[in-house]
Amino acid sequence: MGDDDSGNHYAVSAHMKNTVADFTLFSQFSYYAHNITDDTPWGTGDLIPMGAYDFAWPVASTGLIPALSLRYGGIDTAGISWIDSVTPYAEWSTILKTVDDYNASTLVTLGASWTVLGALYVYSDLAISDGNFFVGNTGDDYGNILTGVNHVGANGNNQWHWRLNFNFGYYF
Repeated sequence: MGDDDSGNHYAVSAHMKNTVADFTLFSQFSYYAHNITDDTPWGTGDLIPMGAYDFAWPVASTGLIPALSLRYGGIDTAGISWIDSVTPYAEWSTILKTVDDYNASTLVTLGASWTVLGALYVYSDLAISDGNFFVGNTGDDYGNILTGVNHVGANGNNQWHWRLNFNFGYYF
């Protein structure tokens, strides 16, 4: 490995778990900074390319991320033989960017995790976002990533989208 003087980075985070009766609240506050050169595909150090498999997409290089997750574990499923547990949850997070022209990227998720027949795990949720590439991207203008695309970089179009998600896992 050779010397790399293209920048530096750091991140700090604090988190907490609080439980009252059958409710659990997870809270977290994070700050990150990637101080990089302006020699990026977008000509600015305010966006940093991140990705995998020969695909990079811009992420705001500096941001604050507050996040909350509330879960309820008090649902009694004893009367339903094939359902072992149901845990509803509500989650919220946002990336507050330090560049004035960039819009915040917010994600709200409402859902439930289910354990069925002892080995099937199901997550069913509704995700709503105004700056997440993977939660709808209809109406995006990829000709200008600074003003036309809904993502965690500039979040240029600042439009709300939604996605209904079902995730199944079987463990044996």
